[in-house]
Amino acid sequence: MEWCARQQIAIANRAKSSILRENRKLGDQTGYPGTHEGYDKLCKVLAEQERWNELHEIAARAQSETWVGDWDKWLHKAAAKLSAS
Repeated sequence: MEWCARQQIAIANRAKSSILRENRKLGDQTGYPGTHEGYDKLCKVLAEQERWNELHEIAARAQSETWVGDWDKWLHKAAAKLSAS
């Protein structure tokens, strides 16, 4: 599952511009592309494997790319685990 999520993330920027263009055609002016299944799945996998540094990096990247998701939750969880270790 990790490999598939990483492949989805690899094409995220190309997909994002198409999604935003289609959203504008449908009247959505928010500027948010929606959720990203690849980022979401990868965060879950990394948390299950306790790979906190990588989880923090991936969640921060998803958030900076404006994908909708629970990125704050993942960032806080990773930060708490990193500070506890």
